[in-house]
Amino acid sequence: MKARKVVAEAMNFKNVSVLNNYVKSLKDKKVIYKDEAGVYRYNNIVKPSASLEQLTFKFIVEETAFQT
Repeated sequence: MKARKVVAEAMNFKNVSVLNNYVKSLKDKKVIYKDEAGVYRYNNIVKPSASLEQLTFKFIVEETAFQT
């Protein structure tokens, strides 16, 4: 059995395509990345190597041409 199928079943996804979409979304958001060996890793900001007391995010909202 391929690894992605095992993971998809373990996470109770309907099929491997759902897992692929999930992984792509995490990669697009820079939450995970592939290292030189081809292994997916968390970005350090998501799972820092040192303990943090606080983490602050700044959200910048840009205006768009669309109006509701």
